[in-house]
Amino acid sequence: MPTVTVCYFAMLREQRGVDSEVMEVDAGVTVHQLYDRLFPAGPLGQLPVGYAVNQSYVPRTQPL
Repeated sequence: MPTVTVCYFAMLREQRGVDSEVMEVDAGVTVHQLYDRLFPAGPLGQLPVGYAVNQSYVPRTQPL
């Protein structure tokens, strides 16, 4: 399983209570699938966010 470091900013950092986390992900998982796993939609949906991999913005379908 690949290992990634997830960095959080603003409200996501407040919700998780940490600046970053190292975690294992399934091969081929996308940035949005990981976001869904970490921040499941509540009654009001999900917070709209931008995604970046290696400091470059990527679409939500970007595999990790």
